[in-house]
Parts: sequence; C-alpha cells; structure tokens
Amino acid sequence: MRSTQLALGLLSLLLCSGAHAADPDFNLSHHVHNWSRIINGATPKRARSEQHALAMGYVMVNKKKAGDPQFGPLAVMKDFNAGHYPVVFDFNSGKSRFRDDTDDGSGFSTLRRDRVIGKDTDLDPEDMVLLSRFGCSKTDPDPVLSTDATVADFESTFYAASAANDLRWSALNLQSQWVVNQMIAALLESIRSREHAAVMMDDLLPNISAGCANREAGGQGSYASYMEGKKAFVKRLTEILHGEDREKPSPCGSPCLVAGNVWQITSPQFASTYGAWYADGSLRLDLYYLEKGTQDGNNQIASSRDPQTRLPAFSYQGAGIPTNFVPASRVVLNTAHKTYPPTAQFVTEHLRVAGMAGAQGSWFGFTLAMNLDQQYADSSWVFNNTLQLLRAVPNFDNLARVPLGSRRYSASAMTYTSPNSQSSPSVVQSRNPLNGELYAVFLRSSGAIRLNLNEAVSSAVFVDPLFNPTSESALSCLRVGRGFVTLSCASRVGQGIRLTLQRSGR
Repeated sequence: MRSTQLALGLLSLLLCSGAHAADPDFNLSHHVHNWSRIINGATPKRARSEQHALAMGYVMVNKKKAGDPQFGPLAVMKDFNAGHYPVVFDFNSGKSRFRDDTDDGSGFSTLRRDRVIGKDTDLDPEDMVLLSRFGCSKTDPDPVLSTDATVADFESTFYAASAANDLRWSALNLQSQWVVNQMIAALLESIRSREHAAVMMDDLLPNISAGCANREAGGQGSYASYMEGKKAFVKRLTEILHGEDREKPSPCGSPCLVAGNVWQITSPQFASTYGAWYADGSLRLDLYYLEKGTQDGNNQIASSRDPQTRLPAFSYQGAGIPTNFVPASRVVLNTAHKTYPPTAQFVTEHLRVAGMAGAQGSWFGFTLAMNLDQQYADSSWVFNNTLQLLRAVPNFDNLARVPLGSRRYSASAMTYTSPNSQSSPSVVQSRNPLNGELYAVFLRSSGAIRLNLNEAVSSAVFVDPLFNPTSESALSCLRVGRGFVTLSCASRVGQGIRLTLQRSGR
C-alpha cells in the first residue's frame, strides 16, 4: 500500500503537458532507482535506498524493498529490459539463468515455469527452442542450437551482447508478433504478482536495422522492421499499464508510471523514434531517464519551448528529422561516471545539474548507476548529505508546484533560487513539501539560509549519513536573525540539518 502522501499527485498539471487520459500519481516521479541494491544481510549497505527514501520523501524504490515494517509505505518500481531476451547464457559451462524481468512472484519465470529466477541451470533442448524464438537471429529463420553450443556458435547465430563476465544474451526478437504478445503477457503477470506501481524499461533505443531472420517465429505474423516491432511492444504495454485498454486493466490497480532509459535525448536516434512518437502523440512515456547524464560533456539543458504550452522542452532539428518536442517536465537528468570523481568535483557537477533541472522543471533524484551504496576507497560514502539534498532540490520544487517563472539558475555562478529552494557553492536548502521541513547543508561557514517572510525556526536537528533526523539538536550551532540562518560551528560544514519552521507572528 502506498503512503497517503501520494495524494499530492493530483497536482501534476502545473508541470506536465500532453497528459494522457489516465495520469499516474504525480508523486511517483519522486523516487529512488538504483541498479545496485542490497536488500538483506547485516551490512552497512543494507536497505540504504529505502532508508534514504523515507528521509527525503521519495515514494518509491525499484526492484523490491527490504521487509522491515517501516518501509511498508514505499511503492515499488519494476525494472525490465525492453531490448533483450531475459535469459543469460554461459556456454562455457552449459548453463542458463532466467532474469527477474519475468519473475512470477514465487521465484519462477513466467516464460518457463520450471526455471528458478537467478539460478544457473543446465541447458536443455527446451532452452534452445525458446532461444530460437525469442532471440533475434542474424540469418537463420529457425536457429535451434544444440545444448553443447559454444560462445562462437551463439554469437554467429544471434545478435548477441555480453551481459557480465562470461555471460551472453540475445537481442529480443521484437519483429515477431508472437514474441511481442508473449513478452507482454509475461511482464504483466510479473508486474501484477508483486503489486508494482511503476515500471522502468531499459535499452529502448538500440535498433537492429537488418531485422530478425526468425521474425515469423510463433506463426502470428511479423512487423515490417525491428523498430516498428519495438514501438508496438512498448506502446501496447504502456497503454495497458496506463489503464487505457478496456479489455485489460492496469496490473498496478491504478495507472502505472512508465519510465524508460533513453541514454540521451539530444540525438538523431532518439529524435527519429521516441521524440517523433511523443510529438505525434502515438507513444508518450511518463518519464525519460538520461543515463548518459553529464558524460563526455553531454548537454541536458532544454533549449526549446513547447509550441503549445510554451514550457521548456527538448527538441531536435536536423538530418531531415521534423522538429519535435518532449517536455522537460518528463525528463530525469543525471550525472554519470564509471569512476566517481573526487567529492569537490562531484559537488560542482551536482550544483550545475540541480540548477538546470530546477529551472526547466526536470527531475533529478537517484537513477540507474547513481547508487546510494557506493563508497570511495577510504570507505566514505560517495553520496553525502550535500549531494543527497542537491538531487532532491528540483524534485521538491516540482512537488511544491513552484511556477517555472519564479525559478532562476545562473550557470556562471552555479546558483539556483526559487521561493522554495536555494543552492550555491555556499549553502543548499529546500523545503520538503511532503513534511513541511526545511532541509539544509552548509557548504561553507559563510553560507546563509534564507527564511521566508514571517518564518521562524522552532527546532533543528542534525541528520545521519542518509539524511534521517538524529536526536542531536543543531540550534546551538545556528545563528538566526533578520530572516537568515547561519552556521556558527565550522566542524558541521557538509552535515545536513532538518529545521522545523513556524509562523513568527509578525
């Protein structure tokens, strides 16, 4: 069951454009998505996503959640790969492993009921028959390999990719209408079994221009091209998840939030597919994750405005592709690194991304490889209180429905201001609209928290490494006067503070 905090989700219209008939709860956009998660065991990394979600008002985590009663209010997002057959193969040892994309809720796969999710099992003839249908074949219309096939056999027969270590998997045969129908049915059952509130689809963009030689697998017909089949797959699934299909109710019970990882949004590949489909209204996801983030100097600024709403939007023009627009309010910005940079450099990067996200109405939060359980070599946490709050600032302003016209970002000064928030190289502050508290981190002793007119500080506590409140009062380290709060304890620079405010009565 979701927290009653989700009721604020009805207020999405101020930020979203092009809404479909049944909108998912707006607050679901404020969530934690981490590829790497530790759910069980006695380790400092256990359930960090869940703990931080409660601290910052994130309403959802991905994959699954730890079973502690305190995490009960959190909703769960399901991950699945939209481009690969969800089985990985180790041909050196003759094993297959079904991924949790098709978990039936009891630990078995909805594609093969006798296969335990995540367990390496000896290859058998049925494995190879399923692969011959669900995998995308290069040249053979009936590509049934033997159980003693080699990696070379697999890679010469299917459009294959490395999964991890010695594991391989095949591109999904999305040109087959039978495969599309089977995958939709398998995914819907899996989503329903775990009471998910949202889904995130990975690998949306990769295309196989030559198509699948086994496109007629299953005998239900085929699509003219690979991307036409992928669009049909994603579109049909999205319609059902949104509750727009009269014959099949949404497995979430109410409209699911549908997110997709599109790597980057300012590219011809995105523009000619999901960008064009958003523009013509044929396929619109609720959120688009930009996994590339800041990598290689990638630009995440929405440089256009939607011609209908005049709100910030991403557009692409060129290579003969018609101009199309995706609202910035549906885009999740990101930082991206194979090796996390030093803290000072990472703070600077976060100041910039948080500022541009806030100014254009995009989301930030935690997505994909930005995992809360990551540590530097000295065992310090990568995502400290400063980075945690910076990733929440744009989201808090979106949830508080702060008008875009009152948000200001200076790239040169690395400052962002709004009636609800402030971020700069000196201080980060933002009011969490879900609990009314003011969250703050002083980056320098000279930083100053700005209070609104007639606001007074009634209490303040320091936070732990996940921004949960401690019992330690921060009042003795704060100076309050003339509408500002400053820090008097230099040793507390970088540590988060949660302040409770009240009307001053003036």
